[in-house]
Amino acid sequence: MIIPFPKARARGAFDISDSWSPTPDNVDALPAPLSRYIHDLQRHFRHALRENFQLAQETAMLKRQIKAKAGERKLAPLADLFIFE
Repeated sequence: MIIPFPKARARGAFDISDSWSPTPDNVDALPAPLSRYIHDLQRHFRHALRENFQLAQETAMLKRQIKAKAGERKLAPLADLFIFE
């Protein structure tokens, strides 16, 4: 899903100092469209991170299963083609 970036009204429309940091209070204090955009990015990032973690676990499990099957059937050379380490 592509999240459109909110359009800025004019250059320098936001008075943000150089010492600004993205704390929860500072993000919430931004104009509503920009604050919503940042919160949406956080939500999508968390979802993608969770999905990548689950895929990594599933991949590791499948690698172990392939190695175990290869050991049972004496197919070690063939199984090595599928083990990416």
